[in-house]
Parts: sequence; C-alpha cells; structure tokens
Amino acid sequence: MRKERNGLLSMVLEPRATIQSTIKQSTIGYILLLSFLATWATNLLTSFQTYRYELIEDSFEYQTVFKELITSALYSLGEVIFFLGVYAFIIWVIGKLFKGRGKFLELYKGALLSMIPFIILLPILAIWLVVSSDSFYGMGEQSVIEIILLGIVLILTLLAVVISSVYSIVMVSEIHQISKWQAVFVLFITMIIFTVLLVIVVLIIVIIFIVIEAMK
Repeated sequence: MRKERNGLLSMVLEPRATIQSTIKQSTIGYILLLSFLATWATNLLTSFQTYRYELIEDSFEYQTVFKELITSALYSLGEVIFFLGVYAFIIWVIGKLFKGRGKFLELYKGALLSMIPFIILLPILAIWLVVSSDSFYGMGEQSVIEIILLGIVLILTLLAVVISSVYSIVMVSEIHQISKWQAVFVLFITMIIFTVLLVIVVLIIVIIFIVIEAMK
C-alpha cells in the first residue's frame, strides 16, 4: 500500500494518483472540511484590499472582524454544499455527452478537491484581518511589510489558480475516462452554463427584492 500523500504537494507532483487515492479512500466529510477551509480563504480574498482599489463605496461601513469571519464562513459553507454540487452535476451531465463514465459523487469529491490549493491563503488572510483590519481592507498608507505581504498573497493566489485549473482538467479526464482535451471542453462548457445559471439566479433574487420593496 502506498504511503499517505501530502495533499497539496501531491496535487502538483502526482495529480492523477492523488485523484485516484483520495476519491477512493477519503470520506466526503473530510473532503468537505478541506474544501470549506479553502473556499473560506477565497471569500476572505474578495474583501481583501477592497477599499484601496475602490471596489466599494466610500460610505461602506466596514464589518467587524468577527462578523467578517462569520459571514465569509457561512458563505463558504453554502458554496461547497450547493454551488460546487451544481458545478459537479453539470460536469457529470456534460461529460456524458463526451461518453464519460464518471459518477456524480466522484465528480463532486473532485470538484471539492479542486479548491484545496487556496487553503494556503487562509492563515495569512485570517491573521492579517485579525491583527490589522484597516490594513487588510487597504485603508491608509502601506508599509514595506504590507507591500511584501501583498506580493506574497498575489503569488500564492496565482499559484493556487494554476494548480486548481490543471488539477481540474486531470480530475475530469481521470474520473470520466476521457482525454484531457475533452476534459478542457467539458470544463469550458460547464463554466458557461454555470455562469448563465448564476446570473439567472441573481436576477431572480434582485427582481424579488424589487417587487417586495414596491409592495411596501
């Protein structure tokens, strides 16, 4: 029997073997936990430096550190359970059009695993938010240390995106038993459909709020 693999490192060096061993041996609860932590990091990243780059209005009332951590964690929980579930379902359906043989649960695990590279950002962003929330949001002048940390966050984010993207292609190819080029097309079509569905959902929610406000 092979030794237990170092998750993130093995995703880079042995993505195919990592998929095979993790999908078969790891429980859905364990993978959900790792994916939740990684998705939590990506949600913190959406708030990172939002004031400095004018991604929010000046009148924005900044959340407390506790509220930021809790709300981003709750969003992450919903994303790993619902959004990644829908994402995996679309991959499963589109893969069938390419004569894929993957099972939904395997693809769901694979989709959850594709988020794991971002987990490396969680301790940096969480500690930064707790220690210096103003600096986290990009308020005030940047110190040399903050500039260095910004560079580190940027490099780690780009690295996570690359690893996650490559892993996703290998994952779909391996689970569906199709070529990597077919896997690229499956993921491309999936992203289009997923984005359209997301836009529709957002529009429906906006319309509902508008109707509710009009009825008051």
